[in-house]
Amino acid sequence: MKKEFNIRFGKYTPLLSDRDVIEFVFPFSVVKLGYIGSPEEAAKTTQHRIKVGITGTLHACWGLNDEALVKVLYEHGKRHITQKLKDGSLTPREELMLATSNAPQRSPFDPGRITNPNGAEFRVTVENTELANNLTELQIGSVIVDALDNINARFHDLHGQDLFVPLEFRATLELIRPANSRDEFTVRVITIAHLIDRLNTALLRKITGITDSQILSISLLERYLVSLSGDYSLVIKVFRNLVYLRNGYPVHTDKDSRVIEAHNFFGIGYFPTDFRSAWITLLRQFLHALELLKSSFDQNKNTGTSGG
Repeated sequence: MKKEFNIRFGKYTPLLSDRDVIEFVFPFSVVKLGYIGSPEEAAKTTQHRIKVGITGTLHACWGLNDEALVKVLYEHGKRHITQKLKDGSLTPREELMLATSNAPQRSPFDPGRITNPNGAEFRVTVENTELANNLTELQIGSVIVDALDNINARFHDLHGQDLFVPLEFRATLELIRPANSRDEFTVRVITIAHLIDRLNTALLRKITGITDSQILSISLLERYLVSLSGDYSLVIKVFRNLVYLRNGYPVHTDKDSRVIEAHNFFGIGYFPTDFRSAWITLLRQFLHALELLKSSFDQNKNTGTSGG
């Protein structure tokens, strides 16, 4: 069964910009086509916003004037919204950051063929999928993937490489699947730990100047964050405890006290009986840590050497 939605944009707002990043917020509403003109249209309409940004390096590559840039960023945002709606993962607040690491060196869109964002309207047809049954995991997992992409975009613009080494798409699929059993919960935890393990340690060593092979990925990230202004200790605590969870049975051992402490840290008990609820808790904690990590780059734009 197909569903049709109408998307209507309001007036966009430019955010405070500098040489490092330019951002615009595009508010929009979503309503099923069948409710348009009906008495319940207002009640069935949801309000959203998408923040679309471009790094200074990519902006220089594109060479667009202000009017053209707004249109091109709107088009990127529009396509992001369309895909999220089709995935069933659209959230009230979306974000997309474009950089040389995730966008072409030349603008892929002709601004002369893009409508003015203010008041723009379009429709999206959505096919029902089985993923809709796992809506909570789908939404949080999708936002996590976006957060990872946005973190990589900003870090790449600062240092010339991604912070999280790209993974196989198959691995990220685990983030949107439920955990209905102990085995499924274990597999999902391994997936998050694997994401954390894939930090770009070579680049972190170069930035921090640390060559000691006993200091590994999370500790390297911690040393990097310490050099920034702000308190990002919670990022490290969440990352470490997610890895400690992975060390539990059947992956390593239940006898490691850090495994029990990690369960207590996340408040999921040892060992959880409601595996799906525990998994959603971990997803939310991981997302919160990623959002804090991203804020470290937003608040320390002049840290490190710009690249890419």
